[in-house]
Amino acid sequence: MTIILTYLNSGVLIAAARGTDILSLKATSILDSKQRQFNDHISSFTVELIKTYRLSHGLLMSDALIAATSMINNFPLLTKNQSDYRFIPEINLLPYP
Repeated sequence: MTIILTYLNSGVLIAAARGTDILSLKATSILDSKQRQFNDHISSFTVELIKTYRLSHGLLMSDALIAATSMINNFPLLTKNQSDYRFIPEINLLPYP
């Protein structure tokens, strides 16, 4: 199994790896894995979304990462937080039931 990470969630893993509990050990093993790949395309696209929508719409980094991941992989996005994404014209945002 190949693990694809962005630089942002790698930072989350680094923060999680600081402890000594089971979560820290798992985070460390993922970071040390030879099968780990960084997805530069998602990371770059996240930055572009932030540049485009942060000031005009208040897009948060975490929401930009979710949007970029959805858009790069051509996955539709289903979320209760429709207002966080509906201003991005290229996203395939499914209506929340």
